[in-house]
Amino acid sequence: METPRFKLFPIAIWEQAKPDIIEFDKIFFTEKSREVRKVCGTVNLMKKQLVNGELKYIQVKKKARWDGFGRCWMGTHNLRKRDYDIKLILQ
Repeated sequence: METPRFKLFPIAIWEQAKPDIIEFDKIFFTEKSREVRKVCGTVNLMKKQLVNGELKYIQVKKKARWDGFGRCWMGTHNLRKRDYDIKLILQ
């Protein structure tokens, strides 16, 4: 069964679909149906950094937000990041 393209989902489906590199900080719900409208959180990424002439990878957290359909935007520049979209599927 194919899910509709634009459909809001409850929090249980968001928690099941969340990858390990993503953390949710704030979750906004619709008033009547209590479905997820917007999510704010962070994405854990590995960044290259030069330490004493050696290239090392350090873990950084980038702020991100998702709309009710699982589409991701990063930072304050409203940049769409399709790599971090959350695939929401009814079970």
